[in-house]
Amino acid sequence: MKIKSFLILILLISVASSVSFSQGKFSAHVGAAVPMGKFGSDDLNASSSGFAGFGGSIGFHYNKPINKKGLGVFVKLDFAINPLFNADLRKGIKEANEVNSQSYEIKFINYLNLPISLGLNYTLKPIKKVSVFGEAGITSSFLKMTNYKHSIIGSYLPDVGYVDQHRKQKHKLSFSIGFSLSGGICFFDKIEIGINYYRLGEHKIKTEWDETVEYWNTTDVKQGNSSFNKKVSLLMFTIGYRF
Repeated sequence: MKIKSFLILILLISVASSVSFSQGKFSAHVGAAVPMGKFGSDDLNASSSGFAGFGGSIGFHYNKPINKKGLGVFVKLDFAINPLFNADLRKGIKEANEVNSQSYEIKFINYLNLPISLGLNYTLKPIKKVSVFGEAGITSSFLKMTNYKHSIIGSYLPDVGYVDQHRKQKHKLSFSIGFSLSGGICFFDKIEIGINYYRLGEHKIKTEWDETVEYWNTTDVKQGNSSFNKKVSLLMFTIGYRF
C-alpha cells in the first residue's frame, strides 16, 4: 500500500511539473475547515471517531486553460488545522482534572492536513465580470497529529493514594490518496468565493508514548507504541484573490 501511494504521488508531481506556468492564473485563499463524516464525529462508542473540531485553512491555486471552451488543469496546495476535541470538550476535560488534582497541565493535539491536488477545471462566464467554476482532482494527503502531553499532580487513586502522573505521546507523519471536488464564483476576475470538499482517504497513524506514575517512593515507567486508522474528510469555505 505504501509503494502504491508513493507511485501515485510521484505521478502527481511529474504531471504537475510538466505544466507550464505561463498564461495561467495564480490565487491565494483563506477560509474555514469543517471536519466531515467520521473525522468530525464525537461518538465515544465508535473507535473510528476523529473528534476533530472546527478549524481554519490557507492555500494556493494555479489554473491553466487548455482550450477556449473553459476547460483547464489546476494544481492546488492547502494547509488546514483542526483541533482534536472542540472548545467545550477541551474545557470540560481541563475542569474535571483540575477539580480532582492539585495541579494539572495539558497540551492538546491538533490535526495538521496538507492536501496537494491535481485535476481538471471548467470555467463558465455567464456575464462579463462574473465567472463560475468547478474542479475535480486527485489529492495526495499528508497528515500530522501534533504531540500530546499532560501532567497531573496530586490526583487520588483508590488503593494507592495520591499520585503524580505524566504522559507524552508522539505521532508520525502519515500519507494517503484521496480526491477533491470544488466549485465557486469569481468577481471581476479577482475575488474568488469557493467551497471545497476533500475526501483524503484513510490514514494509518503510528504513535510512540511513555507514561510515568510516581507515588510514595515508587516510580513506574511504561513505554510503548501503537497505530490506528483515521478517515479524513474536510469541507473548506474559502475566499481568495487572483493575481
